[in-house]
Amino acid sequence: MTKREAHRLLLGSGHIQYRKGRYCKDGMYTLSHGEYERPDYQIRKVRGKDDYEIYCRVYFYSGSFKNDVNHVLSNNDIVALQLQAIYIKENNK
Repeated sequence: MTKREAHRLLLGSGHIQYRKGRYCKDGMYTLSHGEYERPDYQIRKVRGKDDYEIYCRVYFYSGSFKNDVNHVLSNNDIVALQLQAIYIKENNK
């Protein structure tokens, strides 16, 4: 995926760019147990390749029962973002 494609995917799926290179979900967000901030997303260059990936950073208090880890979005996550973008585009007509 190119940097432009990743940028368009995040913006098209209801995310906003709140800082240079940082994106978060727009609107209301309900925090999970132990979570103290909504996740943010960053477009990162893949080392040694001319390709980009979307990295998700989550924020949980230490010692929480549910403690997700920071991760690169999988293909399933990217497909889910693409479906969200299609849904948003269809409903905004």
